[in-house]
Amino acid sequence: MSKKNAASPCNGGWPVWYDGKNINEILFCEEFLEAHPMKCVRGRLFTVDGVVEDEAEVSQQILEAVRCCVTSGLSKLVANLLASLKLQAYSPPLPIETDRIHVANGTYFMDGRFSPEKTYCNNRLTAAYRQDSPKPEKWLRFLSELLEPDDIFKSPTDSYAAMFDQMLADGIISTRGLKADAVKYGELIFDVNSAYFHNHGGYEYAKQFYTDAYKAAIEIVGGEQYILSAVMHADERNRAISEALGQDVYHYHLHVVYVPVVEKQILWSKRCKDKSLVATVKETIMQVSRSKKWESKVALDEQGNPLLNSKGKKVLRTSYSVLQDDF
Repeated sequence: MSKKNAASPCNGGWPVWYDGKNINEILFCEEFLEAHPMKCVRGRLFTVDGVVEDEAEVSQQILEAVRCCVTSGLSKLVANLLASLKLQAYSPPLPIETDRIHVANGTYFMDGRFSPEKTYCNNRLTAAYRQDSPKPEKWLRFLSELLEPDDIFKSPTDSYAAMFDQMLADGIISTRGLKADAVKYGELIFDVNSAYFHNHGGYEYAKQFYTDAYKAAIEIVGGEQYILSAVMHADERNRAISEALGQDVYHYHLHVVYVPVVEKQILWSKRCKDKSLVATVKETIMQVSRSKKWESKVALDEQGNPLLNSKGKKVLRTSYSVLQDDF
C-alpha cells in the first residue's frame, strides 16, 4: 500500500498494525478478534450468540477500523482482511451438546442448572430463560394429549443427561476411553409408509407392528436397560392420502432413544505383579461408543473370505446395510 493512499495519522499515532505504508494483517486480526471475539467454523463466523448471519456487519467494523489509515481501494482491502480474519479465527466443528440448551441469557442444562455464561454453540435460542416464570400448564397439557398412554413403550424417568449419569453411577455403562465431545446418545427410527398401515387396519395394526419393532430395538441396542425412551408417534396426518380417500389417514412411526454401547474386555497389563494374569481378562465393561457400535464390517463371500475391490482393498458393508440384513 503506497503512502498516497494513506490518511493522516490518527490521534495518538498509527495503530500497532499499520506502519504508515502497509497493514500487518496478522496484527490487525489479533487486535480485531480481541475486541470482537469470534470463531470461524466451516467458513462461517460465530460469536457466543451464534452464527453471524450477516457478515456485512463484520465488514463494516473492519472498515471503521482501517478508514483512519487508508482512503482508497477500501472494498478490496476489507474483503482481504475479512478472509484473513476467518483464517486466524479458524476452529474445528463445534460439538453437538445434548445436555444443554443455549438461550439468549446463558445456558440451561438438562439437569436443571442454569448459568449466565455463554459459550460458542451451533445454535442459540433467542428466547431467554426465566426461572421464576409460571409453569406453562396449557402447553404441557397439549403435549400430553398428543400421545396416548399405549403409544409410550418406555417413558424417560428423568432428563437424558440425568439418566445417563445414573446408569454410569450404577455401573451399567462405562465412559472409559470416551472423548469429552463424543456423542453419548443414539436414535433408532422405525418407519413404514402410511398406506401399509391403513390397508392393514390402521392404528391397532401399527400398535402391534411397533410392539414387535420395539422388541427388535431392544435386541439391536443390546438390552432394554440402554433404552432411554421409546414412543410411537401417531398424530401426523398424511394429507395426500387423506384427501385422495376422503378420510383421515395417519402416519405411524417409532422413535427409540438409547445409549450406544459395546462389550469391551479390559486385560491385565504388564505392570501386574502376578505375571500369570498378564493379557488375561481383568473385567468386562459396556463401553459407551457410537462409532464402535455402528462400525462398518468387512463383506464376506460364500466361503467366508473377505471380498476385495478392483484395487485389492477389502469391501466394507456400512452399518445401515448390516442392520437391514440382520433385521
